[in-house]
Amino acid sequence: MAVLASCSSSAPTPVGFYRARAVPGDRATVVVMADSCKSTPYQVTVKESATVVSIKLVGMVTPGPPSPACSDLIQVHLNAPLIARQVLDATTGRAVPVQ
Repeated sequence: MAVLASCSSSAPTPVGFYRARAVPGDRATVVVMADSCKSTPYQVTVKESATVVSIKLVGMVTPGPPSPACSDLIQVHLNAPLIARQVLDATTGRAVPVQ
């Protein structure tokens, strides 16, 4: 898990993410692009099955609208390689594209 330091709200908040990227050379790590900027720290919960990886992010969110130009990047370590499994954002329930 990666964390970035910044100003934040006073309570942990579920944070969605809109994209995941497989880490080259490490089939069991993905990086997710969060719908927040400079939130800290992130608590990451991962549930894995044979076909789906569900990821939930909770963080201290900086007030204001999210910006793709400033999306936090969070490394998520899996118990098994991602391979062709689908990635779900557990906060929104959406399937997330993997690059």
